Amino acid sequence: MSDIIYPGQVLIGIWVKGHDPLDSTIKFLTRGDGTHAGFRRGNGKIVENFFPRVHERDLKSGEQVDWFRIKGATQADYTKLEAWFDEELANPPKYSIVDLFRYAINKPPVAGRSCFCSMWVLRGCRLCLGPDLQPLVRLEYADYAPPTSLYTSPILIS
Repeated sequence: MSDIIYPGQVLIGIWVKGHDPLDSTIKFLTRGDGTHAGFRRGNGKIVENFFPRVHERDLKSGEQVDWFRIKGATQADYTKLEAWFDEELANPPKYSIVDLFRYAINKPPVAGRSCFCSMWVLRGCRLCLGPDLQPLVRLEYADYAPPTSLYTSPILIS
């Protein structure tokens, strides 16, 4: 597998502080340090699913993020992700507070496009990248994992 750093590559971010007033609650409920997940585009902008829907923004002062490359991803993979970001921004899915609480009480996700932050990150990886580039593969429901679970991925490298 390639471990090449490409110009403009997409990174996966796990926020540990400064993203959400519920940071501490999320850490408690998911028993980990990750409170939010999103992507950093090749242009440096953040693209994420956070209330009320998928959007793009600049990183804010005070946000603490652990950034990860996808081991083995190629420039073609990043191009697919970038195209998917553009499609999602043109028709953004809503942020799902319902799914967030359903996850917390061990219930399956609601059918549809709405999702919470890490579900959206995992969905993008599933739809755009090959099976050997999936961050998490042993999920009971597709894409249904909290941000902190991304830390366990063997293919996300800092």
